Amino acid sequence: AKAVNDLTSALGAKVELLDAPAGAAMAHKLLRSIFMKGLASIIWEAVEASRAAGYEQWARDQIASQLAGDGHAVIDRLLSGTKLHAKRRSQEMTDTASYLESLGVAPVMTRATEVSLQQIAATPG
Repeated sequence: AKAVNDLTSALGAKVELLDAPAGAAMAHKLLRSIFMKGLASIIWEAVEASRAAGYEQWARDQIASQLAGDGHAVIDRLLSGTKLHAKRRSQEMTDTASYLESLGVAPVMTRATEVSLQQIAATPG
């Protein structure tokens, strides 16, 4: 791993060398993919819907403002707020999905969020 790290780093690639058992790098990549690919998909759907509604720039500005600042504070706020408000937010996503459908936008991520929030609301604790 060190030899590959040295070679790829010399070529300008960003590599994180792990002091961990075999398979850890794959686990890290896949766990990161949940966030990165999910985030990309939800941004895609939000911008597509906002464009269809005539509010693309406003949506882009809203998304950008949420991605800026103290990332750890945002994570903490999202985790605590999501559990606390999951039931109400699930209904909001049901309504949002209907709105997206009226705009001609497939609410794939919105429906997935609706289901996820229902599961979070049903989780004890």
